[in-house]
Formats: sequence, C-alpha cells, structure tokens
Amino acid sequence: VRVPGYEVAVGAGLLDSAADVVRRAAPAHRTVVVADETVLAHHGEAARRALAPLGAEWLAIPPGEREKSRERWAWL
Repeated sequence: VRVPGYEVAVGAGLLDSAADVVRRAAPAHRTVVVADETVLAHHGEAARRALAPLGAEWLAIPPGEREKSRERWAWL
C-alpha cells in the first residue's frame, strides 16, 4: 500500500523481516522504538525478538490519543 511519505506493508509473517525493513528505511547508528503500553502488551515480545538484531531501545508510553502531544514529544 502506498501512502504519501512512506510505504505500508500488510501480510502474514512480515514481522520476521522487520529488522531488515527498518535498516533499509532508516539506516542509523541507534534505533529507538516507541510504542504504547497496550500495543507492547499484545505484540511486544514478538516485536522485540524481530528487532533484536538492531539492538533497539524501547520506550513505552501510555495508550491514548492524548499522549500524542508536544509534551510527550519533548519527553521522548
């Protein structure tokens, strides 16, 4: 799926290639994953395994639209 500014992939088993996708899309010395607590509760273990080759740091934020704020951005 093409969305202006970035690409979206949908399909079975895609998480297995997440580290490669991140490396290609955003090559960096440091990788930080920001996810809300609800998402981490459901998918965190699998996502951490998939992104382990990147040595990613993880930041958990509370769930909810109100967390998408300038204050939260400053905290990050």
